[in-house]
Amino acid sequence: MADRAGAEAARIEGLRGARAEDLEKSVRSGSVELLIGTDDRLLRRLSVDLELDAPEVHGATSLPKLDSVRIGFDLALSRPNAPVRAPTPPDARSLEELDASG
Repeated sequence: MADRAGAEAARIEGLRGARAEDLEKSVRSGSVELLIGTDDRLLRRLSVDLELDAPEVHGATSLPKLDSVRIGFDLALSRPNAPVRAPTPPDARSLEELDASG
């Protein structure tokens, strides 16, 4: 399963060309906060905040015009590398079963 996930991830490409330029021009403001342990250098928190110009939505007359869009992402790890117990759900299915179901 890990091999398959890695193969899928390898197909993802970054933005390039005009799409990348459009995104770069639309950024009004942004910040990234990264907190790392001083002794173990492990990630403790990652916060990202972006404000982008709102894209034009053609044909969407029922929506009000947006000036900007704010995106926030916050990830906090309280006990990195601590053992995690995740019991198998009673209705768990294998990857093969999920693939077969469409």
